[in-house]
Amino acid sequence: MHLPFARLLLYRNNDTLLRRFVLKQGAEGTIVIGRKGFGATIELDNPYISRKHAQIEILANGTLWVRDLNSAGGTYVNGQIITLHELKHTDSVEFGSDGNGYRIVLEMVLVETNNALSDDSAPRPNDLPSAHLASDLVMTDYQNADLASLVASKGHIIIGRAEDCDIRLPQLTITRYHASITLENGQYVLRDLDSKNGVFVNGIRIKEPTILTDKDDINIGAYRFRLRKPVEDIRKQKAIVAEGLIRTVNNGQTAILREVSFKIPAQELVAVMGPSGCGKSTLLKALNGDVPATSGRVLIHGIDLYANYDYLKRLIGYVPQDDIVHKELTVEQSLFYAAKLRLSGDVSDEDIRKKIDAVLANLNIADAELRHRRVGELSGGQRKRISIAVELLTDPSVLFLDEPTSPLDPETIEEFLLCLQSLARKGTTIVMVTHKPDDLYYVNRVLFLAKGGFLTYFGDKNNYLSFFNAKNVIEVYAKNRTLEQGAMWAEKFNGSIGESGVIHRANPEISKQRNENVLKQWWWLTARYFHIKLSDRTNTLFMLLQAPIIAGLLALIFKEVELSVLFFMTISAIWFGTNNSAKEIVGELPIYRRERMFNLRVGPYLFSKIAVLTLFSVVQALLFVGIVHFFIGTESLAMQNFWPMTFWMAYLAFSATLMGLFLSSQMNNTEKVMTVIPVVLIPQIILAGVITTIPEKSVVEVASYGMYSRWGTQGFTFIQDSIRSYSIVNPAKPDSLAYKTVYGPDFLNLPNTPGFSETLQTNFVAITILNILFFAGMWWAMRKKDSL
Repeated sequence: MHLPFARLLLYRNNDTLLRRFVLKQGAEGTIVIGRKGFGATIELDNPYISRKHAQIEILANGTLWVRDLNSAGGTYVNGQIITLHELKHTDSVEFGSDGNGYRIVLEMVLVETNNALSDDSAPRPNDLPSAHLASDLVMTDYQNADLASLVASKGHIIIGRAEDCDIRLPQLTITRYHASITLENGQYVLRDLDSKNGVFVNGIRIKEPTILTDKDDINIGAYRFRLRKPVEDIRKQKAIVAEGLIRTVNNGQTAILREVSFKIPAQELVAVMGPSGCGKSTLLKALNGDVPATSGRVLIHGIDLYANYDYLKRLIGYVPQDDIVHKELTVEQSLFYAAKLRLSGDVSDEDIRKKIDAVLANLNIADAELRHRRVGELSGGQRKRISIAVELLTDPSVLFLDEPTSPLDPETIEEFLLCLQSLARKGTTIVMVTHKPDDLYYVNRVLFLAKGGFLTYFGDKNNYLSFFNAKNVIEVYAKNRTLEQGAMWAEKFNGSIGESGVIHRANPEISKQRNENVLKQWWWLTARYFHIKLSDRTNTLFMLLQAPIIAGLLALIFKEVELSVLFFMTISAIWFGTNNSAKEIVGELPIYRRERMFNLRVGPYLFSKIAVLTLFSVVQALLFVGIVHFFIGTESLAMQNFWPMTFWMAYLAFSATLMGLFLSSQMNNTEKVMTVIPVVLIPQIILAGVITTIPEKSVVEVASYGMYSRWGTQGFTFIQDSIRSYSIVNPAKPDSLAYKTVYGPDFLNLPNTPGFSETLQTNFVAITILNILFFAGMWWAMRKKDSL
């Protein structure tokens, strides 16, 4: 007698059960799934299904495998596209388009048979790639064991991405050997094995060996472990729960969000709509942790976001309105550097390229020619997809998009939204802010906010018109434009769903931990920034040509080394440094903010800018001093001390770079920086002590101490200690001229504080003090940009 060992349950995507297929013990063969009318074993009535779409293979040892037959629409297991995949109990195999597709769910009836089938020695279909992961979580030989049993049997287990780990997690954000659990004196001890993205116990990233109890939650990647309970994939929990979100500003005087509560299931595409200024972007930032709500709670997969931000941020993707990729880099370069900064440090370049391939394929932009084009050359829709691709590198389970369709034309919008539909179907929950009514055709649910931040509707996209008693979305907008309307519709909506039972509480300041390797992060930030500068060849070339052009002009005007030459060298160095750096932070502020939210540290970021810009400053100083040295001066009075001169000019340019970065860190757009630069540079000219005498014991004297030009020019005069003062006519030889030379610093009329040493070292110390102040101000300004 043949007992059933498995059932295949055929559903519509709307969860309507259509048929049951029973598989008997000992059965072997192939079940073909395809479009109705073309002879498949299981026929599906859907134009998106290929004639021969996929097949389920039953092997002699009882294992079941699903194979995609090069279908047009793809075959998905638990939301992930597959080519060949071993099926396990409760696996869901999906076919067809969102809303009109089918899925087959596997039920294993004889559990002991299924356990036996997990043996690694079991035969597989012939062409299964050896590196393919049969499931998202692989517990070698212990598929159904809890942690305590596994550790007790082995004494020591390793969790990580490597194939020889006891528990294998294939996500690239997981380190090859990520964590270990050891049984020591009857206690279970958890250790982080120097992982990049951390091991979390009860929401706190551990740094030291930690003794576990039965009540502890251990989070690694998207998985929650407990000692005596089965492993959980938290992505299967409800994606987002908002409870009583309130956001106020101006010391609580102005409310931007009021009592916002809703629940978003996993794998849905949700639109957030409402009139301008109603708080849509604010809501998005409250949901992803960019700008937390003043009170209320956000749960991501059942975990409090604000209390566990450092862990959950790795499961969240966020694309703001501005692009988060550098326009100077190619698509592949942008994604490669993003992967180096976000993924585990032991992920190989080959694995990164495979991940990039997969991400671009998911976004329908896997074009070889496009990968080698600069981001700045792409269309708005393509750039938006590249920004999304950066986020998808880390496999986020929740993706937030702020007005992604705003810069797109109608044709591109449709293609883009179909792409988002596909991502949601494959397992990513997407929440997007939009103003465009046509976007609603592609979403599952819609959320409306009214003026003042009232939640007036959240639910099925097909029901909002009847709720608002409106004929179209334009009327809905009109009914949400005032505070009074918002309060009325919010009351109606809350009445239709009942009381939420939310307990309001003020949110404490969120503690963020960033345990990234400082040197590695600095290295890849520096490499990326240097690549950006080299890619922008025109601007970089003009930047470097400034030095020989200005030095050449000095050579045409001055025949000998005079005080004016040294003064212009000082001002040129200050110009080079300031001009090179003033737009470098503010010009990429959206990228900085997003990377800072994920794992970016301020120190490596700033020092990567300083390192690259200092290199260019040294090149400019060499070119400038070289031209002055060889083309200005005579045998009797030429430039002295070439290398000290070069060092001093380079140091001044480096110092001005810090000043420029400080200015850049203070502003929120490049136009403001360009407006401020003249205000900063002109006083450098006036207060150097060359153009006019600096009056003693005055405000002007105090101001002069804060000028690089004062200390820079004085330093040059110490290095070039002999400068021509004037010519003398000899009465006996009226055709000849004699030159009197004067000690360089004597030309300057600069009052100093009594007892203040007048030496080159003093000037160096004064400039260094200014550098420290500018760097500290820059650091403070960057930290102030943090919203968490």
